[in-house]
Amino acid sequence: IRMNLSRQGYVVTCAYDGQEAADLLESNSFDLVLLDIKEHNPSQHKLLTERSNEQTLRTAEWLERSRKPFWLRYVLVQGYSAFEEDMRAMGEHFRSYDMIKRVEVLPYHTLGAHKYEPLGMEYKLKDVKENTPEQLDAAKAIFDEYFDCVFVN
Repeated sequence: IRMNLSRQGYVVTCAYDGQEAADLLESNSFDLVLLDIKEHNPSQHKLLTERSNEQTLRTAEWLERSRKPFWLRYVLVQGYSAFEEDMRAMGEHFRSYDMIKRVEVLPYHTLGAHKYEPLGMEYKLKDVKENTPEQLDAAKAIFDEYFDCVFVN
């Protein structure tokens, strides 16, 4: 995304965790924020990312209060974030937000898996299968019940 937008003349700023994003949002003005929510359920989020989702949720609340437009991006990872109950909880949590301009269901892929070995880290999702079109359609259908701006990317 960053390369494509930069080529089109947009200035793109990336934050790699919630605190960095919060700091950037406090000190800069942005036209649009892309906010990745890995999982709405706190324990599932921690299992998937080894981090809390509290800062991400606070960032979304701040964006809404501050009237800053944003996109919610949800990576669908089988066995980690593809639970109907959790997707519905996320829909309920965010359904009243006016500043969400797009909800993206992002298919899980393994394009970044090769980065872990040189860092001496185990890629914990190595056995996770990529999504089928039916799984992506099912997730989109759930989010369609809460938002009128859902896309599978």
